[in-house]
Amino acid sequence: MTLRQKDPSYLYSVLRTEDEDAVKALVKNVFSGFLEGDYWDWKFKRNPDFDPSLVVVAEKDGAIVGCNHWLVRELRFSSKLKARTILGADIAVDTKHRRQGIGKSLLLFLRSSEAFKEKGAVLSYMFPNPDMINPLYRPAVYYIAAPNKTTRYTKVLNWSKLKKRLEILNRRLSTDNVFKEKMSSLKIKAVFKIGEAPVLPLRIDERGVEVNEAVIENTDVTFRIDLATLQSIGGAKHKTLRLIKAFLQGKLKVTGKLSTIVRLYRNFWIFREIFSLRN
Repeated sequence: MTLRQKDPSYLYSVLRTEDEDAVKALVKNVFSGFLEGDYWDWKFKRNPDFDPSLVVVAEKDGAIVGCNHWLVRELRFSSKLKARTILGADIAVDTKHRRQGIGKSLLLFLRSSEAFKEKGAVLSYMFPNPDMINPLYRPAVYYIAAPNKTTRYTKVLNWSKLKKRLEILNRRLSTDNVFKEKMSSLKIKAVFKIGEAPVLPLRIDERGVEVNEAVIENTDVTFRIDLATLQSIGGAKHKTLRLIKAFLQGKLKVTGKLSTIVRLYRNFWIFREIFSLRN
């Protein structure tokens, strides 16, 4: 595949063996400020994933004046999910030939080549100079700059375990008369709001404990706690004491009628059963 630009004197083609020394010299010259040694050989030539069909060169009057590299990578997004991707590596243009659209053409050449498509990659990405995102990468190939931060995902509650706990508690009503009597005095509609997690509405009475969305509109008491505080409680040795401390510090907020809150305090055992807060 050969692509011609507005200036027909610039020609673009896939890397040939005879181009390697010129490309190596160009990369060393352009990045001399922070690269030393046999950088090109180390990163590309000796790389097990090196593929010359994913390297494109710009040529003028028989001389290599620009180059761009891509490498096949397998990204693992989780323990079960991985994908074949293409990593954009080093793009270099000789200082005497800049502002001629060479960088854009080098990017477009690989993006439109059959070699690129044949790799079966689901996405391409790179770690460019931030100063070059808007003048080159975004307008040339519509790259989107990723935020300079990471997002942490946390499982606030293990819903399958919570479901099993409720099933065990509810089965005890038919076998444990003492437990049944204790539950008969509890008629509470409680809502738990934990950070950005979905609301957890619980109906607690003589029938047992049930997740019931109707409780949200007609609740007796609401618990509010941020995720960081909840995590500190979950990792504490004495969870109940840490929970009380969070309440006294205002990190755990409880709203509702005073009589209801007092009744819940006296029957805190039910929450230890539900959320496994035993010390």
